[in-house]
Amino acid sequence: MAAFDFPSSPTDGQTYSLNGMTFKYSSARTAWEPYSAPLFIGPPVVFEYVCTGSETSVIVPFPAGFRDIELQIDGRGTTAAATIDILCRINGDTGANYDMQLGQFSNTSPSAFAQVGATAAYIGDLPAASATAGLGGQLNAVFGNYGRTTFHKTCVGLDFAPSGTSTSTLTGKPIFNKWRSTAAIASATVFPSAGAFAAGTVITATGKGGGGAAQIPGPPTYYATVSSGSYTFLNSPSPSSGNTILSVTIPASSVARVFACEAHYATNSSGGNNSGLQLALDATTYLAGARNIPTLDGNYSFGFMSAPCAVLATIPGDNAAHTIKFYGGQYGGGGGFTVTTAYAALIARQIA
Repeated sequence: MAAFDFPSSPTDGQTYSLNGMTFKYSSARTAWEPYSAPLFIGPPVVFEYVCTGSETSVIVPFPAGFRDIELQIDGRGTTAAATIDILCRINGDTGANYDMQLGQFSNTSPSAFAQVGATAAYIGDLPAASATAGLGGQLNAVFGNYGRTTFHKTCVGLDFAPSGTSTSTLTGKPIFNKWRSTAAIASATVFPSAGAFAAGTVITATGKGGGGAAQIPGPPTYYATVSSGSYTFLNSPSPSSGNTILSVTIPASSVARVFACEAHYATNSSGGNNSGLQLALDATTYLAGARNIPTLDGNYSFGFMSAPCAVLATIPGDNAAHTIKFYGGQYGGGGGFTVTTAYAALIARQIA
């Protein structure tokens, strides 16, 4: 099977095919993402997470390929109150960039409220710990044209947060939010204003539209390449040796993921016949099976190339970004040396 050799300067929407797979480049996420032709089916669920009761926030990824994303949360909160505000930050933005207008209906009494310059978007209420046992609420929020970069982003939604069985405890709202940015939305972090999401709360994102049909994008692929530059190959390097040739950053998520990683390199300058490569997670731990991958051609005078390297990396669901790094090094004796890299590539593709 031929090695993937992605174009070095892709444009947004550009496609690349090899080995029976097609990838489409997203400039918003600086990533090649597996791509399939549109399918005329119902709106696909692109994210679903069932809370365990400890989640104070959940990051919801917004994959490319749709016109809109609808976020739905069904459940309740854990804080000691009848209801709890559910807030949202887009692309991790904590600035005072969110404006909101809502109307509220409680029994027969309507009311309205507006807010500008908030540090998070208010997307609705859910029942909380003081609500009648067994009660859950629902909120829906639609992010329109989330991938475009012309206008500020808007979100339109509804909520229903019953806290009891009397008419005074039945409340619902239409809610309108604006984010003061033209950037494409890559993710939304949702969280209760206090406490956590209760066990059994379900957070779902559904893709809508996109070329007149629902597209199902494959899992994201992250890659990095170089075609020149001097790099030091160290003897038995540690993950923090500092001789990183390439790295890719995996965005934060609340869900653990598994990535298939491929790395290879070739040089046109002198090296050593015992050269190798290594892959490490977060510059702290070498990946199993990715230590001291030997060269295929060890001619000291004329250069060398690496043997294939294909390993798995488990990325924890800890709401933090993680980095996979590609190091050059020797696995035999002798000191370090410097080479001019003719080509090197690192690819990480999510498989679970």
